[in-house]
Amino acid sequence: MLINRVILFFLFSSSLTAVTTPNDFIENFINEEDYGEIYKVDFLIIENQFIEEIDLKEKFATLEPFEFSKELFVIKDRPTLLVKTPVLNEKDQNDFIKLEIESLDEEIAKEEPITEEDKKKKKVNLFERIPYEKELTEITRKLKLSKDYRVLHSISWYQPLVEKEKSVSLYVESSIDKVKVYGEILIYKDRYLHFDSKLRLSEKTENQLVEKTLINMVDFNESLKLKTLKEETDVNDNYWMETIFNNIKINISDFSDWVFQNNADIDLLDMNENKSFEYEYKDLYEIDQDTKIEENKYHFIDHPYFGIVVRISSLRIK
Repeated sequence: MLINRVILFFLFSSSLTAVTTPNDFIENFINEEDYGEIYKVDFLIIENQFIEEIDLKEKFATLEPFEFSKELFVIKDRPTLLVKTPVLNEKDQNDFIKLEIESLDEEIAKEEPITEEDKKKKKVNLFERIPYEKELTEITRKLKLSKDYRVLHSISWYQPLVEKEKSVSLYVESSIDKVKVYGEILIYKDRYLHFDSKLRLSEKTENQLVEKTLINMVDFNESLKLKTLKEETDVNDNYWMETIFNNIKINISDFSDWVFQNNADIDLLDMNENKSFEYEYKDLYEIDQDTKIEENKYHFIDHPYFGIVVRISSLRIK
């Protein structure tokens, strides 16, 4: 396993520069037949438990309040079943992983390549946790056995990668005990693969939170479902537009837009309400780095107090 070690020291902070909105990204994903190659991302954040004496003496710049991008995709932590399953009996439960979950990794292992039509039929869920990811689970287990590191966050997911100006940043947050890591990452592909990270390590204080930070997070799969449903409604409801709705002077297109917008707003509001914190956290350290990534290899982005382990692998779906 190759690990590229990048030593990072940061004095200044810069925001991630994705300019595409989640809505535009989803529109392009629906309308463009080949919108970005699908990649698998393995991502861990670790806290260093052993700090060298020279690092303990180093003075780090005071961090300004974190500025999130206007809108972010959120990686859905609870995976969606790709197969509708009946109620499992006791015997089935032991074989649940291998029998009832269609992992995309298993599909790639087949001799015949996956076609675009196959991909659509299998309803591959992007931007959500891959269930039972064996390799990442094993790496996490070994790191947890080490006295030098503590795993703060560990997740794998699939996503299409496009050029930077068409990409959307992803929200990251995880906490253990009184330590929290949060921020955003942007993964994109121009000439090379890039992993642009802006993450902070923070510590819980005794101060009660006075003002909540509003973070505009979008669930890719839920938004895709709503958008697809809306487009199907627009296509299939010509009869109603030309008859009943026309007679009572209601514009079905405007009505559908209103329903879609309000549903999206409600989902967004609920997600943000669930992200409130009871106590304030004090930001201690930051990783702010755009790293060029070599495909299929683990990269270690290091800071004296915490670090990132990331691998980006192409699925080669044809």
